[in-house]
Amino acid sequence: MNDASPQPPLSIGSWFMNQIQDYLVRRSIPLDLESGMDSPLYGAGALDSMQLVDLIMFVEDAYWADYGQRLLLANAAAFSAKRSPYRTLGSFAEFLDIQAQIQAQDGTPNHA
Repeated sequence: MNDASPQPPLSIGSWFMNQIQDYLVRRSIPLDLESGMDSPLYGAGALDSMQLVDLIMFVEDAYWADYGQRLLLANAAAFSAKRSPYRTLGSFAEFLDIQAQIQAQDGTPNHA
């Protein structure tokens, strides 16, 4: 019997989109996702700052539950970046994928 945690998929996009949809339903947030990965996530007409932090924690917790690996998606570098990794679903998914790759390589969450 193998007790190893499931490995994250090579492309995190579909897993991530499922988490976003689950989050929006659970929190009753009417965010328009018609533009797919180009849909605005944070800023005008999208999530406010408290909802964004809540979403980030939701995704971190879901990743831990599904893959047994901790990710740090909320960090000073990300929040202060000139182009926020949270601006669209696609930019957040890309940021998540990069953080997951870094974590997989060194075994610890990235504290950039």
